Amino acid sequence: MLFNINDYTERLTPSKGNRFFCPNCNSPKFTIHKDDNRGTCWEGGCSNEEIQNAILPPSELQELLAADREEKRK
Repeated sequence: MLFNINDYTERLTPSKGNRFFCPNCNSPKFTIHKDDNRGTCWEGGCSNEEIQNAILPPSELQELLAADREEKRK
């Protein structure tokens, strides 16, 4: 999918060190992987889909899903 968590770091609340509070479960042990554009919730085990849905407003999520569907059609 086209979601890149690095584009939304301003929507995350910093925790200690290089960690953030998970946007889904609010665990203070959420890290971002710069290599693969994903994040990991080390305490709550939240999926990338749950994290994406918590970060994106519904309108942006719909646009992203539509772009992803269009990309798969090509």
